Amino acid sequence: MPYLDIQGRICGFMNFEQDEESGRFFRRYFVISLEDDCILCYMDNPTNLPGAARRPILEIQLTNISNARIAEKQRPKVEYCFVVTTAKRDFYFQADNHRDMEDWVNRINNASKITVPSSVAPGGTLPLGDKNGGDARAVSYKTEVVGGVVIRTPVQTGLSESDSDEEVNLYTRGTPSSPHSPTHAAGTMDKVTARLFPGRNIIQSGWCVKQGAVRKSWKRRYFILDDQGISYYKSDQEKLPIRMIPLKEISSCKVAEHGPSIQRDNLFEIISAGRTFYVQAYSPGEMASWVDSISNAIGTKKKGLEQSMFVNRMEGNTYL
Repeated sequence: MPYLDIQGRICGFMNFEQDEESGRFFRRYFVISLEDDCILCYMDNPTNLPGAARRPILEIQLTNISNARIAEKQRPKVEYCFVVTTAKRDFYFQADNHRDMEDWVNRINNASKITVPSSVAPGGTLPLGDKNGGDARAVSYKTEVVGGVVIRTPVQTGLSESDSDEEVNLYTRGTPSSPHSPTHAAGTMDKVTARLFPGRNIIQSGWCVKQGAVRKSWKRRYFILDDQGISYYKSDQEKLPIRMIPLKEISSCKVAEHGPSIQRDNLFEIISAGRTFYVQAYSPGEMASWVDSISNAIGTKKKGLEQSMFVNRMEGNTYL
């Protein structure tokens, strides 16, 4: 069964289908390392291996994991089987019993979640329950129960690829440090956004997590919707967006109708002419708010274009 080692990492033995679609499972030792942002696979417990053999034989990037789930239908002959889905392949594991299978699935899903940061409360105070000081907007925490004691520690940020694989951006991992919503609803702006973009007609802004275009990893981004389009940034302090999607290029925005390859809560999709953007909101309410705001903005933009075309036609007829 999975347990915590002396470094506080989740680890344990499982059977693993090392060669894809081979149907052959081998006993391997696994470590979920948040510090390395990986699930590490070893031939045996590294403490039992000589120095040269302590290197992992396989690494699965946590940011590339879409989900972990029980795989009774995919591998009906393999008892206690579950699958970890990434953009490149499905990794199949076999636990020792049903309880261990569910435990591994939950732990991998929790480890692979990317959490948006909490907002600073009005007046610059920290969110309720945060007594450690510092900038709460940029800090995410992981909560663990060790020896019956709840331990809450900051999670360090790491590096991830951008949409174009040309910029390097930040993401955070862990559990939410506050239940307060980080998204600012339609018609409102946070003070930072208002200061950075004076006079801009911002409809909605806030943190979400989106899937990359090339490597399909999930990254934290700051989204701003205005009357021209939706832009996303690597932080809420940036003035230049990573990308701006004009409203006139967006055909629709809706709750994602995804298959088993993407099983993320609060997921919605922005459908444009060249690409479908998969975006994960912080809560079901925020997902609905984003979908409604973007859909309404698309409708308003479309009406404006139609009225402009009508006026142009009328003016053209006047001069004939």
